[in-house]
Amino acid sequence: MSGELSLPGNLQDVLPLPLAAVRDRQGMREAASVLAEALTLAEEACRPDLEFQLIEAADRELPDLPTASYRRRRWASEVHCLADNRLGCFAGLIRVEETAGQLRNRADEEGWPPEERAATLIHLAAHARETRRNTSAAL
Repeated sequence: MSGELSLPGNLQDVLPLPLAAVRDRQGMREAASVLAEALTLAEEACRPDLEFQLIEAADRELPDLPTASYRRRRWASEVHCLADNRLGCFAGLIRVEETAGQLRNRADEEGWPPEERAATLIHLAAHARETRRNTSAAL
């Protein structure tokens, strides 16, 4: 399919050098930039497994990202990798209030534990933030 992005199956093939090695050789900003680019590629390839591996590597090797923009990029990936999340990703704008109500009803009906409710609503909040940003940019 045209425009489709394919990535290798494991982190070592995506990042031949560990983030710590990039940090030690080229500095924290460069390592954070490599992390941000790799997270973006994993997201565009619909590979939350790689996003999760990158986040785990960042926890070990880059625990204090240098600027808010790198921390926001990491957060945007992290909320899609929460273990108890029950919300699938989708393209386009989302009706946040309507979707939140539907999710709460479903959670009540199916008896979701608090962890699943929290992870799912945090993921929804990330999409709400993206929807607001896209709407503002269009204006």
